[in-house]
Amino acid sequence: MNRWMQNAAGLLWAALLAPAQACSCMSPPPLEQQVRDAFDARDLIVLVEITGHERRRASLAFTAEHLLGEVSPWRGEEFIQARILRSWTPGFQSNQRLEIRKLGGAACGYEDWENGKRHLLFMTRLTWWVAGLCGPSQPESKAAELIRLLDAEAQRRAARQTPVQAKSASRP
Repeated sequence: MNRWMQNAAGLLWAALLAPAQACSCMSPPPLEQQVRDAFDARDLIVLVEITGHERRRASLAFTAEHLLGEVSPWRGEEFIQARILRSWTPGFQSNQRLEIRKLGGAACGYEDWENGKRHLLFMTRLTWWVAGLCGPSQPESKAAELIRLLDAEAQRRAARQTPVQAKSASRP
């Protein structure tokens, strides 16, 4: 192996082992738009209470998390256990348990995962449910306006769907 290939292999190896810590978020749209976008994308929108943490040995399957430096066989993966207190997403109910994959560093993962704390989370499903630092996720104590917007958007969408559902239910 020539010197150039050795250096390239060493840099790649270091990139996979060392976590990247830079995160840049674009300027977010207004909260009303973020709420509409989350409903349109069918993201998971829930108010949760954090109930635990678990570190697991990382799989050796090569994933995007490896490229971002978030996972290595030596550090493992961290998962957050939570209990849903309220959901704005169909199919998710109160008291349901939820497992969230903790991201951080370059992946811009949400970081406030203290046991017993309550958070309003906007999550996307990758391999696991993840909450991003750049989205509207926040502690419940700061989320009153956002919860009001979620309730209003849910009511608006329910009112818009009711006539269609009633019409299809009346068909023989």
